[in-house]
Amino acid sequence: MYPLYGGTLTIPPNIANVIFISRPQLELMDLIAENVHEGKRPNKEFHLFFVPHKSLLCQKKLFKCDLFPFDNDLLSMELSGSFKEFHLENDPTCLYQVAQAIQGLQKLYGKISKVTGRGPAASKVWELLERLNREEEDNKSHPASSVAIEHLLLLDRSVDLLSPLVTQLTYEGLIDEIYGIKYNTVQLPARKFHDSDDSPTAMSLNEKKQIILNSGEKLFAEIRDKNVNGVGPVLSKKAKVISSQFDERYGDKSVQEIKQFVARLPHMLATKQSLARHTTIAEMIKEVTDSSNFLESLQVEQEKSKEVVKLYRHRQTEHIYRRYDSTTATVTENFTSALHKVVDKLWLKTKTVRLL
Repeated sequence: MYPLYGGTLTIPPNIANVIFISRPQLELMDLIAENVHEGKRPNKEFHLFFVPHKSLLCQKKLFKCDLFPFDNDLLSMELSGSFKEFHLENDPTCLYQVAQAIQGLQKLYGKISKVTGRGPAASKVWELLERLNREEEDNKSHPASSVAIEHLLLLDRSVDLLSPLVTQLTYEGLIDEIYGIKYNTVQLPARKFHDSDDSPTAMSLNEKKQIILNSGEKLFAEIRDKNVNGVGPVLSKKAKVISSQFDERYGDKSVQEIKQFVARLPHMLATKQSLARHTTIAEMIKEVTDSSNFLESLQVEQEKSKEVVKLYRHRQTEHIYRRYDSTTATVTENFTSALHKVVDKLWLKTKTVRLL
């Protein structure tokens, strides 16, 4: 047991759980935050017990975080129930939280000059954001910052309910479809990553290996958005490059050349390990995607998608026809063709937007 002080908390490496016992005082929350965030904490879990009772103010001060960074280009609020709350339960609280999160970004990076959106929820978020901005200007509690974000695009999930139901065919997408990615990590059978010389024990047969997937890994950043059929050639090319780099250790070399090879060795070993890991994952995915069940399901899905596209084109064309004065103008074949092109462009724009 240690008294609570600020700064780095020295934790023995064999300790996996750290328990804080504290009175519900705001100044103590700052000390706890310092203890948790200072230094590296691999594989440590932190727990907090309030004595004699917990405080909502202390909880808000300690756990206030609107946006969680999952990658160098991805922030998430982790509001998994927001769609149900807004559209089914008519609870707009989540929209206010979104507006507050955007305002927090503006305090850091300056006011966003251009905001566009689509859908009823997007419109409400914009209205709330405008109100918060006006209140902020009246208070003038924060100085104006240089603008780093020029354009904000707000999309309501309800404008495209089909996309989440379609099978993803990228490398990262199929990992998520088959094994599930949560918080940028995936749990895979550990036995698949054993060396061929190892004999896995009965315990390791059910053991899971946790793998982190983000752009910090150069190889994953390169293949994550590729179609699964394009991953194999990339991995094969990388394997040849790594093999040729390791072959450089043979032959006569000067002391300087040996020194350069040794300096590159840690990076080469890390790349080799990354390559072996993603080769194994790609093989696991291929076993699934080559199965008859997967191919039949994908075929049915694509046929249904074509029907949806056809229906979308028909409805959009009807909508444009209704706005066109057919009593005084003749709809020619060229006009109909032009309508279809417009509708196709609208559909492509809708489908190419990556919604989160």
